[in-house]
Amino acid sequence: MTEKTLNPVTLAKDIDGCRKIMLYGFLIRLLLLIFMLFIATSFTEPYFIADDIKYEETAAYYMDYASSVIDTSKLADVSDAYIAPFWPWAISIAAYLFNWVYAGRVINIILSTLTIGVIFNLTYNISGNNKTALLAAKMIAFLPVTVITCCFPIKDIFIMLGVFYAFDVFVSLQKGEKVGMLRALICATLMVGIYYSRGAVTELLVVFFFGFFLMKFIREKRYLAAILSILLAVGVMAVFGRAIMSSFETKLEDYGGEAVTEGGVAALTVHGITDIYKLPFAIFFANLQPIKMNLFTGSIVSWWHNVLAHANISIYPVAIANFLYIFGKKHNTLFWTLSMIMYSAVISLSLGVFRHYLFLIPLEIINCTLYFDVEKTGNRKTAVIFGSLGLFMLMLIYTLRIAL
Repeated sequence: MTEKTLNPVTLAKDIDGCRKIMLYGFLIRLLLLIFMLFIATSFTEPYFIADDIKYEETAAYYMDYASSVIDTSKLADVSDAYIAPFWPWAISIAAYLFNWVYAGRVINIILSTLTIGVIFNLTYNISGNNKTALLAAKMIAFLPVTVITCCFPIKDIFIMLGVFYAFDVFVSLQKGEKVGMLRALICATLMVGIYYSRGAVTELLVVFFFGFFLMKFIREKRYLAAILSILLAVGVMAVFGRAIMSSFETKLEDYGGEAVTEGGVAALTVHGITDIYKLPFAIFFANLQPIKMNLFTGSIVSWWHNVLAHANISIYPVAIANFLYIFGKKHNTLFWTLSMIMYSAVISLSLGVFRHYLFLIPLEIINCTLYFDVEKTGNRKTAVIFGSLGLFMLMLIYTLRIAL
């Protein structure tokens, strides 16, 4: 990990800078939401995907029929249509509290704004460079994909905040810093919420932390602790193994088949150990396509989905720099390795279902900024710019051929 000494005054100034970025990010998101709900409705519905409609229909039902903020019988009705009930409950309770079906969207804007601060802190903890951390904060604050998606009631924004908060706790532990009771409680609460929002993500975070502690014990030659950790992991799998594996099986059964219908995506899908050579290409594809780009045909989902598909072009320089970071010197090899294992597992379960790895966009943003946090930054920027233009031209030619 890169260690740099920073004047406390300078650090305080950059923390203030991050707060300003958070404020501007919040205002941009709020203005977009106002446009979406009060102006754009004259020509399009304020929805991104089908889940948006489903969540807000659920919220409207709860507003109409719940007898109190926490009406257990109506919450049970709400959860009937969902395998993971946490986010529908959160959306419904927020709608009841504020008597507004769109309240969940404001919550997502707030969560997205908080994520900006988390990414700033995490990037600084990894790089030790305040300018790098500010660049990461600016990217997460102002990239069209991250701005637009948080204006919908999708659960991915909550998952994004929870996952990267957990990553920040991990890096703090790695550096030997004390993690206070409140911070640990917040992390645990977020992980429970994620567990009841999307299957397999919390399980992957647990594997992430286990891998860290096991490597830490082995590196420190604390072999007894390493053996006890392995025995604990075996015991957990013996007791909860079936429930844990069912989360992954559900993902594969529900979404694994979609890659078959996604044209070129099928060729990148990793079906087993013999397909491991496909993984770098699958990772690159996933980085480029957090929202599927569709330049010349209208989206079959919604007008806003089509806007996002066009705005997805803005992620190309970030994705390319992130991919090149694979071949560069790592600022924190352990974090990079474990996070890439988690990313690989997620895209192996959901490749082609783009929104299911949307919550990992900050990871490629962080890696992008770390790629530039080295000597010869100018040369690297030139390579990324020309690489992005070249890739965009290739995709433009390909989509033109399809359109014509």
